[in-house]
Amino acid sequence: EAQIATSYTFSYVSGTLTVMQASQTITFAAPASPVTYGVSPISLSASASSGLAVAFSVSSGSCSVSGTTLTVTGAGTCVVAANQAGNADYSTAATASHSIVVYAAVLTVTANNASRIYGTANPTFTANFSGFVNGDTLSVLSGAPSLTTTATPTSAPGSYTITSAAGTLAASNYTFSFANGTLTVTAATQTITFTAPASPVTYGVSPISLSATASSGLAVTFSVPSGPCTVSGNTMTVAGAGTCVVAANQPGNADYTAAPAVLQSLVINKEPVIVNSTSSLSPSIYGDNVALTFTLIGSGVTPTGTLTISDGAKPLATISLDAGIATYNTSALIAGKHTLTAVYSGDNNYQ
Repeated sequence: EAQIATSYTFSYVSGTLTVMQASQTITFAAPASPVTYGVSPISLSASASSGLAVAFSVSSGSCSVSGTTLTVTGAGTCVVAANQAGNADYSTAATASHSIVVYAAVLTVTANNASRIYGTANPTFTANFSGFVNGDTLSVLSGAPSLTTTATPTSAPGSYTITSAAGTLAASNYTFSFANGTLTVTAATQTITFTAPASPVTYGVSPISLSATASSGLAVTFSVPSGPCTVSGNTMTVAGAGTCVVAANQPGNADYTAAPAVLQSLVINKEPVIVNSTSSLSPSIYGDNVALTFTLIGSGVTPTGTLTISDGAKPLATISLDAGIATYNTSALIAGKHTLTAVYSGDNNYQ
C-alpha cells in the first residue's frame, strides 16, 4: 500500500517471513498387558497427528518387532516405542512408549508311573514335561526335578506316590507345576527246592522226614496228592505198597505269590514174607504135620493171608496164616528129599 506523506519521501528495506515446521504428536494404543510367554504375535496400532506413518521399535526386553507386529521372545517386561521422525513440514514427534509385562509360561512336570517287584530296589524315576511353547524343547531346561517315594525294598505290595518337585530344575521363560505319579509294587514270585526222599523203600519202613525250602524264606507244607502215604508236618508215614506222590507247597502271602507245587514220587515195594520150615532142621516122617514159621523183614508185623506150599510145580496145600505159624502134612509127598516152596498171598503189602 502506498504511503503518502506530504513532507516525506520513502526508501524501502525487505524483511523475511520464517515458516517453522509444525509439531506432531503420536497416539499409541496400549497393547494388552500382561501376557504370557508363548502368546501369539501382537498387532501394534499408533497414528501421528501429522498423518505421517508411525514406526515401532523395542526399547528393552525380550521382544522383536517387524512392521506393526510385535513378537514376544521371553518372559519379563518389554518396552515398545512408537516413533515418527518428521519431515520438511513436521518436526520429529515425541516417542510414545508402552510396557508389556510377559509372564513366564507354565510347564507341567509329571512323574511317570513305574512298577517293581517286592524286595527289589526302586527303579530310576523319570518325568514327562508338557507345555513347551515357541518351539522350545528340553534343551531350554537346566537341572532336574526331584522324584521321590516313601516305598523301600521291603514295603508291602501296593501303590505308592511318586512325588514330583522342583529339585534343581530351572528355565528362563517357564515356571513349573508338578503332578505326581504312582509306583506299583507287585508281589514277588517264589520257588520251592524239595529234596527227593530215598526211593524205592519197603513197606514197613520207618516214618520219613521231608525237607524243602522256599526262596521266599516262608514255611513249606507237605501234602499227599495220591498214594498210600500220610503226612503230618514234615513227617511222611508209609501206609501201604505202591507209589506215593508227595507235594511241597507254599501258598504265598501279601508279599509273595503262591509257589508252584513241587512233586516227588516215592516207590514203596512190598515187604517180603520169610518162611522157614522145621523140616530143614530134621527129617520128617511120611504123614507128619510139619510146622512152618514166617517173619517179615524189618517190621515184625504178622500178615494175614495164605501160604501155598508146592513141591516144584505141584501144589501141596494152601494154608491160612495164624499168628505166624502154619502146618502142612507130609502125606502128599513120597519118601525122599524134597525142596518145597511157599508163596504168600492175601495182603498187597507183602510178598
